[in-house]
Amino acid sequence: MNYNKVKILFIFLILVFLTVEIGAEAEKNSKGKGLSKTTGAPSRTRLNINNISTWLYNNGNSDLDPNGNSGFIYPKGSNKAAVFQSGLVWGADVNGQKRVGGSTYSQGLLPGAVINGVREDVDEPHVRIYRVRDNWKNGSMISEINDGEGSEAEIRAQYEKDWNEWPAEFGAPYEDVDADGSYDPNIDIPGFPGANQTVWFVANDFDPTTTISMYGSDPMGIEMQATYWGYALGGALGNVIFRKYTLINKGQFAFDSMYVSMWSDVDLGDAGDDLSACSIPLSMMYTYNGAASDAVYGENPPALGFDFFQGPIVPGAPTDEAIFNNKVRKGYTNLPMSAHYFFINGNDVYTDPDLGSYNDGTLGFHNLFRGRITNTGSPFTDPNTGEATKFTLSGDPITGEGWVDGIQHAPGDRRDGMVAGPFTMAVGDTQEVVVAELIAGGTPGIDRLQAVNLLKINDEIAQSAYDNFFELPSPPPAPVVNAAGYSNEILINWGDDQQRVMETEVDYEVPGIANHGTFTFQGYNVYQLPNKSATKEEAVRIATFDKVDGVKVILDQEVDPASGVTLMLPQQYGGDYGVERNIRITKRLYN
Repeated sequence: MNYNKVKILFIFLILVFLTVEIGAEAEKNSKGKGLSKTTGAPSRTRLNINNISTWLYNNGNSDLDPNGNSGFIYPKGSNKAAVFQSGLVWGADVNGQKRVGGSTYSQGLLPGAVINGVREDVDEPHVRIYRVRDNWKNGSMISEINDGEGSEAEIRAQYEKDWNEWPAEFGAPYEDVDADGSYDPNIDIPGFPGANQTVWFVANDFDPTTTISMYGSDPMGIEMQATYWGYALGGALGNVIFRKYTLINKGQFAFDSMYVSMWSDVDLGDAGDDLSACSIPLSMMYTYNGAASDAVYGENPPALGFDFFQGPIVPGAPTDEAIFNNKVRKGYTNLPMSAHYFFINGNDVYTDPDLGSYNDGTLGFHNLFRGRITNTGSPFTDPNTGEATKFTLSGDPITGEGWVDGIQHAPGDRRDGMVAGPFTMAVGDTQEVVVAELIAGGTPGIDRLQAVNLLKINDEIAQSAYDNFFELPSPPPAPVVNAAGYSNEILINWGDDQQRVMETEVDYEVPGIANHGTFTFQGYNVYQLPNKSATKEEAVRIATFDKVDGVKVILDQEVDPASGVTLMLPQQYGGDYGVERNIRITKRLYN
């Protein structure tokens, strides 16, 4: 048996024929509602292109479902939720006063851009959330259908509307195909360049009633453009969503001593048995299960983290480099995580800021921004060293070294946040913050601490991909499948000339990443599914067609979650059966 270590491409055909169709802090996991078509709507949508399905809103709220339940579902389709709610928070000294805005349990934002100092009417038809997919015309809509978004026709219609009305003039990202610096809807591609699914909206904090109800402060004068995107891939990038927050000072005053903070209320299944942590070298905060078994995830609870992949940009040394606006900027640096905080219900030290209160809300968050206790402003103290620290729970739960959660306080309902700052923003200045939301584990064979280890490994892989501007190899187009039903059989064919052209060798290079070389077509697997909504895990393989070349086992790199060692492991098996582009189905394998 020949073990080929060259990267080889296996194309999967997923066939469904039971109906002769071809398909290439409350109660958790409620289904979402269909997309509204009213004026100024939809105001919410899902990002669900990979192993994650989560809710996003055009007022900055995220991971919360419309019924007020945990809305971050992982694995997608499992009805198991890992996050209750999350959002970006910011604060600064503005005109001699400390102010705070953004989104936590309350949102200090309203949808719409700020034009000539005036915020848009939230009821304008274009003031909505937008979502696009690169294959919206003919790609499978199973994820959206299973998420309760409506019929296939309704879902495609919304994708088409958002594609055709993509608001590039307001700052929505796009791939500038002709490289002319302006958006041409007939040439350029809507969405974050290279992403398989992108969600975008613009919001602002110009309404005093809204900001005061959040944490008691007046508006800062910020327009926030939010871009969320994901990739339909396996591995690390299949378990992460990316969030890019573009903050523009459209107010009347400069922002001094400004900070941004990613805030989250992570509930890994059962909310009452979680622990928090942070990794200073990775600029990541994360949550993991405090018990070996979880009431929802069982013996394989996942770990979930947030990482500043791109912090705010500040001047640096001439040799420094920073990422800004999808480009490298010399002489600047991106700020890393500068503090980490967490909350425990009923605890006087690790207490949440109060909503609607300036003294206990705005001023409390400004203490947290500086790595200090919410209601006193005193430094946090590492119980192991007795020294002041801005990074709570920075120990390693795998080795037990350092300040590890669970030693002083029992596992429970945790909330936490990570901070980047300080920096300044003059009137008209723009800053960007890119946060990755990652999850690992939740699958058989991976326990709670192995999930932490795998999360850190995936974080480094995804960070490397981001730092190299996602110069990754693209998968080939899906085969065009035709089917015809006869008495007691179905004939399926994907043998046109275009398909033969696809079966070629593809060279690729990824600058700065060792994972480069050649993809070579090897063959097809054909599966039978019980219904068109089923997943590949429910499929039965009924045929393999592969080239007659002695290659019978295809290997690829795979990370062992327990040890972190990268191994070459079998991914696909062939048999030198020969490449066929048609099959006759005469037997149903499901009752």
